[in-house]
Amino acid sequence: MKDVNVQNYWFVNPGGASGTAGGLTLIWKNNSDIEILYYSLNHINAIVKPVSDTPWLYTGYYGSPYDTNSKIDTWKILENIDVNNAIPWLVIGDINIILHDTEKFSTHPLDANEAAIFGNKILDMDLVDLGTTGCPFTWSNKRSGHALTEQRLDRGIATESWLLLYPNATISNMLAIGSDHHPILLNSNPTWQTGKIPFKFFGPWLDQKDCRNIIAEC
Repeated sequence: MKDVNVQNYWFVNPGGASGTAGGLTLIWKNNSDIEILYYSLNHINAIVKPVSDTPWLYTGYYGSPYDTNSKIDTWKILENIDVNNAIPWLVIGDINIILHDTEKFSTHPLDANEAAIFGNKILDMDLVDLGTTGCPFTWSNKRSGHALTEQRLDRGIATESWLLLYPNATISNMLAIGSDHHPILLNSNPTWQTGKIPFKFFGPWLDQKDCRNIIAEC
């Protein structure tokens, strides 16, 4: 594994034979104060230091796309960060898990056991899903008919202390161009000059037994 660090740019190279597949990149603007802490093939950790606000921890994360045990092994990166971190924390990226049946469109059912495992892990770490606006899915196998599968694999999760810093933060799922993934855009401090703040739907709401009834009544 090689890393490249130039001004406003950090790249973790997976070292594959092609030299083009995979890897993680973090790029920031000149007016941003970013300190890279440590990294691996699956994450980049950095301290974000706003000019007149509280520093917070950013983790760009790529979770294993393979079986449940591989995903659990990769997740240990986040669990280790959680144990040693004491500042507001945001995790964002291709997390490669789905937590609710509303996050998957497919003829194949949700892996309920895997969803329960990672749902509990997120709760144990006191992280909150930031929700999303736009298309509900971020990945597609680009097939048609009954072979089509779409899932919400990319998301942002954060601690309550981070949400207190950025209570209006939104994540938008954008259009996919030349990729099977939709890029996701975090706006940590949106300013709404017209209209109301867009409605955000949080998957865990559906775990509340009264939620579906309320929706049906409305």
